[in-house]
Formats: sequence, structure tokens, C-alpha cells
Amino acid sequence: FRSRTFGIAWMIAGVLATMNFIDSMQHLIFAMHPGDRFHEDEELDKAMFEEMDTDGSGYLTKGEFRAYVLLKHGLVDEETIDIIDAKFDQMDMADGVRRNAVTFANVKQFQQQIRAQHGQN
Repeated sequence: FRSRTFGIAWMIAGVLATMNFIDSMQHLIFAMHPGDRFHEDEELDKAMFEEMDTDGSGYLTKGEFRAYVLLKHGLVDEETIDIIDAKFDQMDMADGVRRNAVTFANVKQFQQQIRAQHGQN
């Protein structure tokens, strides 16, 4: 009888915990609606533009704008952006030539270099 009582209480607690988890996840998902994170009417001044223009070219690339928005809204941290940029630069230089663009051949060369460094084939 005691084990049945314990089992019933355990099941009820499990169902309540699952309901609480689902409710929390629902709030998290709906709180992350893209329209809530970025507003087109945000004021953009010269200083903010210059902060976004990381290469100092006087114009924004899609990558600069994307990185700025992701950082501003806390979706990634600066270290993550730096790691992604470093990986891209390594792939770009896999054949010894910087193009600021990556071909499939660059990606494959980069993967081979990484495997060779780790002693894999």
C-alpha cells in the first residue's frame, strides 16, 4: 500500500514538474520573438554607426550589421563573434590567399589541415 501511495504522489509531482517546465519554455520561446528584439525606429547616430563599422571603411557590410545586432541584443557575446571570424579567416587563408570569401575548396583544405594537425586522415 505504501509503495502505491508513493507512486501516485511521485507521478503527480512528475506531471506538475513537466507542466512547469513546458510553461517556462513557452514563455522563453515567445519572449524571443524576433519582432520584440529589433525595432526599425531605433535611433542610429554617427558614433553608433562607427562602432558598427568595425573595419573603418565608412560603410556597413551585412556581416558588420549582423554582428552588431546580435551583440546589442545579447544573442551572442563578443568572444563568440571573434571565434567565428577567426575560423572564417583560417578557411579564407587555407590556400594562402586572402579573398574575404570562402570557396568549398577552401573549406575542404581547412578541414584537411585540421585533421593533419590532430593526426587524423
